[in-house]
Parts: sequence; structure tokens; C-alpha cells
Amino acid sequence: MLPAAAAHPALPTPCTLCRSGVEELERDICFILGLLAIKVEHQAAICEAGALPTLVSMIRRYAAKNDVHLTGVPAQTCRRTSDAITNLAHENNSIKNKVRGLAGEGGCCSRAGPHAGVQGRHAGM
Repeated sequence: MLPAAAAHPALPTPCTLCRSGVEELERDICFILGLLAIKVEHQAAICEAGALPTLVSMIRRYAAKNDVHLTGVPAQTCRRTSDAITNLAHENNSIKNKVRGLAGEGGCCSRAGPHAGVQGRHAGM
């Protein structure tokens, strides 16, 4: 534990941070990345920082759950992640091609799968 964190009692320790807390943090980070990615000049910087592979792996993680009833924070995180990827790739063919390369054959999610609505919404990518 970092000394600064130990001195601040309001910060959660890794032991007390539940999975939902991590998903909430991921959701908020994806929301911020999505907002930043609206500006073309930020898109390359975000990708160069290595965010794109992480975003694609997050989408895959939720798709692997194969849960048609995904709700709450997990659903919000999945939605914010797909929004961030969409904003990054908007009118940016280089980033679109990177997403396609990272997603592999068939994309991040199966069109027939439970998250078809998320992929369908972003199918123009």
C-alpha cells in the first residue's frame, strides 16, 4: 500500500474494493474516454496510450458471460465501453481497422448472441 493512501482513510483498500466497485470504476473511465474520443485530436492519443486493446477485451469479457439479462453496473459498463470504442472509431478508418484487427473474425460479439443489440447499434463500424 502506498504511504499516501495509508494516510487517507477515505480511500478503499484493495481488500475492501468489491468487483462491483471495479466495474463502477471501469464504467466511469469508459465514459470519460468516450467523451474525450469525440475530439479527433484525442483519438490517436487515447489509442497510443493503449486503451483500445483493453476496451476490446472488456467487451469480450461481457460477451463471454452470454447473459441476456445483463443489468445494473455490468450492463452500464458494457454500454459505456462500446460507446467509447464507437467514439474512438468515429470517422477514423485507422482506428476502425485496429478495432477490427483486435476483435478478430466475427467481431467482439456474435450477432446472434445476447449482446446483438450493442453490436447491432455499432454495426456501421
